[in-house]
Formats: sequence, C-alpha cells, structure tokens
Amino acid sequence: MNSAFEELLEVARKLGMTVRHAHLGGAGGGLARFKNQIQLFVDLDGDAAEQLAQTAKALAGEERVGDLFIRPDVRQILDACAADTSNRLPMKKAPSPEGVD
Repeated sequence: MNSAFEELLEVARKLGMTVRHAHLGGAGGGLARFKNQIQLFVDLDGDAAEQLAQTAKALAGEERVGDLFIRPDVRQILDACAADTSNRLPMKKAPSPEGVD
C-alpha cells in the first residue's frame, strides 16, 4: 500500500497536475498555474510531515478531488485540511494607491 503522501501525489496526477519537486526553503510547496497547466510543487527542503501537510492543503481546495475515489485515511487528511482552510477569514483587498486602479 502506498503512503498517504504517495497517494496524494497520485491524486494530483489523476487531476492532470504536473508534480514537481524543488528546493523551496522548507516552508514552500503548493499549487501554481503555468501556461494553463496546474503544477503541484513539493518542497524538498521540508521534512516528510511538512511535505504531506503542504500537499494535502494544496489539494484540499480543489473541487475536483470530490470526484475521485481516495483511500479513507487520505480522504480524512484532505477533509481536515479543507475544514481548516474554510475557517479562515477571507483576505481583504488592499487599498490601491491614490490615482491607481
């Protein structure tokens, strides 16, 4: 059986995302859109727990995740991350400098 982390990477691939591993300083990772392709970045400088958490947080916000069968233990991780992000207040738009819109 795959680890939860490997399962999340497979979920990203099933969603058509490119999975990229990069050195991002230990606190990075997440989704980015580049040339109409969604890419999941995994921070090689983070430990295994951080990589799992960043990947789960990134995928938890993807609506299409609900359309896939995901192992119950991994689904539980995603649901916990989704609940955590839904409790955050929406970010307010910063006021633009005068004369600039």
